Amino acid sequence: MPGSIKIDDGSGNYTILTNAGSLGSDTTITIPNTTGTAALTSDLKIKQIVIADADNSGSESTQAGFPVATSLTASITPSSTSSKILIVLNINKEDEFSSGGAVVNRDGKVGVNRNNTASEGSAANGTDLGYFITGRRLTGTSTAAASTFTAGAFIFKDEPNTTSATTYTFVHGILNTNIRSGWLNTSDYPNYIMLLEI
Repeated sequence: MPGSIKIDDGSGNYTILTNAGSLGSDTTITIPNTTGTAALTSDLKIKQIVIADADNSGSESTQAGFPVATSLTASITPSSTSSKILIVLNINKEDEFSSGGAVVNRDGKVGVNRNNTASEGSAANGTDLGYFITGRRLTGTSTAAASTFTAGAFIFKDEPNTTSATTYTFVHGILNTNIRSGWLNTSDYPNYIMLLEI
């Protein structure tokens, strides 16, 4: 049968895999680099994936210090206390400096908090997993208005050490005064959070 995989049980009996469910459970086939027999194992590298899209409720902005909670959140229940969680945060963000004040750094922050319970727009609580700097850093002070758009993925790693449901929330905020940290939370932009248990 073209395009199929045939597995021999060692006695001349074989099973033809016609789809991913043919073996009755999730599996990985490991093919050796040298001559030998492929090993069949259930030791998956990625145990589960959770993806949550933004609610597209309208752009959100803040001039508060980092971290400020957003509505973009996702929850995963690790299968083992030794599991690690990769958090992929894909967002579209604007950092804006209004004219008037003279500052060098016109930066915002992007981060993720574990098990945040604060409401959207409030100071986030829970465990801070770190942050990335967004925006522009000038070489001298200026009073002119300036905006910087940042679009793409930010990747975080966590070791929650639990088998209980664990929530991850996108947080943002400002690094300097006179800065506005904005998140373009509309259907025009692909915003999502993806959790991978490994």
